[in-house]
This record gives sequence, structure tokens and C-alpha cells, in this order.
Amino acid sequence: MWSRDAEGESAGGTLAALAGLAGLTKGAASAVVGWYPVTDLTTRDSDRADTPEALLLGGAPAALPELAAQASAVAQVSAAAHPFLLVCTDWTTRRCPSHGASASISG
Repeated sequence: MWSRDAEGESAGGTLAALAGLAGLTKGAASAVVGWYPVTDLTTRDSDRADTPEALLLGGAPAALPELAAQASAVAQVSAAAHPFLLVCTDWTTRRCPSHGASASISG
């Protein structure tokens, strides 16, 4: 993380998003940059217990909906959120397009 900003790649992007929304970065994040982050743990393979998201939560996201929401940046977005830049490429389309759309709709 940079001074007054949050930035990360993949899982780091997920953490940067959560830190930026929670105000956990040094001072307060003025912006967040996420390189292909998972921003919604409730949408991708939510019934499976063997995904990275499930391993983070300790079970399938569908079985732990409240915990999955708490660990999802899209559930934390508000009008007061700092600016976000979510960067995705054609090889990350499985996670990014729906997550970015969810974040923009939630805010």
C-alpha cells in the first residue's frame, strides 16, 4: 500500500478494496486500485467448498452468506466510498465484469 492509497493485485486487490472501504490504510485511503480483485465472494462458485473464497471463509460462501458478505467489498460500498479503479483483462473476465457492475450498482 502506498501512503494515502490502497493498491493490490488479485487477492491483494481484494484486501486493498476492503481496507480502503474500512479506512484501515495508513491515514485514510484517498483512492483504491484493484488489479483483478474478487469483490463479491457470494457470486463465483458459491456452492463449492474447495475454491479460494471458500478456503478463506472456512466453507462454501452459500453456506456462510453473512460471512461472505462481510468479506465482499461490494457489500461495503456506500456513497461515501473513495474513488475505485478496478482493472481487469480478458483473462480475468470470469471474476471482474460482474463484480465491477455490482460495485457500481451498490454505490
